[in-house]
Amino acid sequence: MDISKFAEQEFANWGWWRLLLAFVSVIALLLLALALADRLPSLQDPNGKIKSPGGTVLHRLLALDNEREISSLPGGYNLSRRYGIAWIYGSEATIRSAPDEWMLHGRRDYELTEVLADYVKNIGDRSVVVHEFRQSGVRTGDLRRAVLYAATAPEIGAVIMPVCPMWAFNDYLLFNPSKHRAELLNYHDLDSVDYQVAAALLRPSDIAAWAVRQVFPVFEHRKDVQRAYFASDRLPFMANTRVVNRMGDMVAVWQSLLFPRAISETPATLSGSERLRAGLLMGNLSASSMGARIFRANLETLAKSGKPVILYIQPLHPAIRTDLQAMERVNQFIQLTREVVDEIHAPNMVLVSGMALNPPPLVEHIDLYHLKYGQGVVQTLVDSLEQLGVGQIRRESIATIYGARVVGDTTGGNKLPSLSGK
Repeated sequence: MDISKFAEQEFANWGWWRLLLAFVSVIALLLLALALADRLPSLQDPNGKIKSPGGTVLHRLLALDNEREISSLPGGYNLSRRYGIAWIYGSEATIRSAPDEWMLHGRRDYELTEVLADYVKNIGDRSVVVHEFRQSGVRTGDLRRAVLYAATAPEIGAVIMPVCPMWAFNDYLLFNPSKHRAELLNYHDLDSVDYQVAAALLRPSDIAAWAVRQVFPVFEHRKDVQRAYFASDRLPFMANTRVVNRMGDMVAVWQSLLFPRAISETPATLSGSERLRAGLLMGNLSASSMGARIFRANLETLAKSGKPVILYIQPLHPAIRTDLQAMERVNQFIQLTREVVDEIHAPNMVLVSGMALNPPPLVEHIDLYHLKYGQGVVQTLVDSLEQLGVGQIRRESIATIYGARVVGDTTGGNKLPSLSGK
């Protein structure tokens, strides 16, 4: 179809009155959308509510198919009376299938952000609010948006961020499918790597949608209006659709094709963690890799903020010590991470790397990365915050947090050398 000829034939005979009518119609539709948007309950950001019945946790990072990206603060948020801690993370800080004694508020599945909010009530004379920037399977590139926001947001006083051995320097797995990547263009003090990523990943439609939102902010709510007022069984093409993350399937294919021995040679002691182990071995441990460049840009941004920053390498299951190949890679990963952090040389930043191969007490794993409970991780991170001089921290007792159910040996849970229990 020749668009130029079609446009010439269609609009050549339009008079001024028809052009004016079309213009008025567009403005009327925009005003209608704005009026509908104000009435949409779905536009109320999922924050301001106490996520945990204990401390206050605000969910800040919106879904990947939501172009607004970062949720706004709830009404009446008092900056002078609250100390905000941003925790930017993926599934490594998600608790799954906690045993009875480590259930939190009657739940076996919860986030360590909730534990932090229950554990630390006050810093100085300010109540603590944990700002949760969570994305399952978070990639190094995906951390960038949250870092840029947290570095300048006035409600954020300190930042906690993991350096995951599976994702941090893995150039095969730098990004998740996302519809709010163009929002990077809104931030100041971008690094050259940000523009390189934008040029490589952004589609013309992403940039066009971002540009329209700058002129007509209501445009960002168009999908909420669509879902609330037009979605129905009779209009399936208008139904609420989400970004389908097929990265898990893609990772399995890439690992099978590119790193077959990383899976086939997994020792019995790491049975059940073959894919996670392969993800670790896929990493490109080079200071010049794209993953390392993005990581360095994140550290430079956080260093400039002057805010206390805790970087940590999550505890790995002790069974990894029986795997010489994986251990070699982990040690190389820790060394590269330390080198990049030392290169930045920021007095406001601390790297907690010791618990990667020496898990603290009160931690038990489900697999190589994920935890069944992790009170020890929270305590270690809070110790580091205290060392950075954030102020006097008032901590709750473990019995208060978990309802006095924690009994017996509380020195740690990883007693078996094998993940498979053999």
